[in-house]
Amino acid sequence: MASLDDLPMDIMMEILSRFPAKYLMRFKYVSKTWWAIIKSPSFITKHHNHNNNGSCFLVLHPFENIIVNYGSISSSLGHGHDILHAPFSSLISKQERLHILGSCNGLLCLSLARNGSVLLLWNPATKEFRALPRSQLVPRAASRHTIVFGFGFVFDSKSSTHDYKLVKILNDWDLGTTKVEVYSMRTDSWKEIDREIVQVVSQCFIWKLSYNNMTATVLDGVAHTLAHKQDHHHNHTSSSIILTLVSFDMSDEVFMQTKLPDFHGVLNYSDNYHELRFQLGLGVLKESLALIIDDPPCRCCTTKRSHVWVLNKKDYSWTQQFAIEHYEPQIKSLIGFWEDGEPILEDQPQNLWLYCQGTNEIKKLSICKARQVHIYRESLVSINRCRPISEDLDLTKPGVCKPFKRPKFEATSEEVLRKADFRNVR
Repeated sequence: MASLDDLPMDIMMEILSRFPAKYLMRFKYVSKTWWAIIKSPSFITKHHNHNNNGSCFLVLHPFENIIVNYGSISSSLGHGHDILHAPFSSLISKQERLHILGSCNGLLCLSLARNGSVLLLWNPATKEFRALPRSQLVPRAASRHTIVFGFGFVFDSKSSTHDYKLVKILNDWDLGTTKVEVYSMRTDSWKEIDREIVQVVSQCFIWKLSYNNMTATVLDGVAHTLAHKQDHHHNHTSSSIILTLVSFDMSDEVFMQTKLPDFHGVLNYSDNYHELRFQLGLGVLKESLALIIDDPPCRCCTTKRSHVWVLNKKDYSWTQQFAIEHYEPQIKSLIGFWEDGEPILEDQPQNLWLYCQGTNEIKKLSICKARQVHIYRESLVSINRCRPISEDLDLTKPGVCKPFKRPKFEATSEEVLRKADFRNVR
């Protein structure tokens, strides 16, 4: 009887790429060949692409537990969940709160302290984690400031390399200054962005959102956040406050500003921004940046409405997509979108609801006390190193398995596959 190892390499890779990461972490100890396959960048990419088209996970962050709900969000109406046990939980003091700064390609970026002074990268599937070096951007004591982080995947077409980067933006409201640092996982170091580049947004102050706290919305390697700035009138006798979109391209390391849509004039106002009575938020709707605008609360209204605008990537214009109208009195805001565009809403007790656009109905999910919500897909991406995309292991050449140091294997390939639960294979 032929062994699985006798199959052609491309067929073997195709079969293995359809298994969940937790099985592949065991399979890599079957043989040197399997080790080389599962650790190769080409296989990691193939596995991620299969997982990208399959079921996704919803990451919840109530208190200090990170809970993963399996399957589509629609199945979260009574579906099971797992609790991720962080290997670094002992590093979190009782005075601090764990905060998820971003989720990208199976990697979570976490803050273990206030103002993001202690940062970690963690891959729950591979159980790898890395403590980031200390950032030099530290807010002044007793200062009014805002800190925003954006974590994402960056591809450099010039050098054909990929990287994972974390941008840190520090606004000092009292001094009127903005400073920016960028962490690169490839170099494992921080770099401060030149003042001339930051000057583009020097008069913009990051707006700290209640349900987007500390976290920018990252799409295609660009970190987006909302800010406000003074708009001085031509006679300089008065001024108004304008809300704007501030974006930082983590590949080219440049800032951009985009004017927000004129939503009946409510985004240009002369009052103090603290008196703003409507809510704004950013999200990702089907691979496009979306702006969420909630109507101001009205005592005489029995319904609530959220408006969704989408940014055109070509000309940076805004198009209104749809409005969500609901009657649930406790729902306070629209916080994001599921992959197929289903809006996710949050109520006052921090329960989550799913809005069905076809029927104009909302369904309560079996998820409560959700302090943060992120979409997560498991992956085999290693946080120990990043390599050029062109650099890969040639599995057909001898000597490719020299780095392999594992002296023993768990079982034969047939024994491991026999024990695997094929219901989880995509």
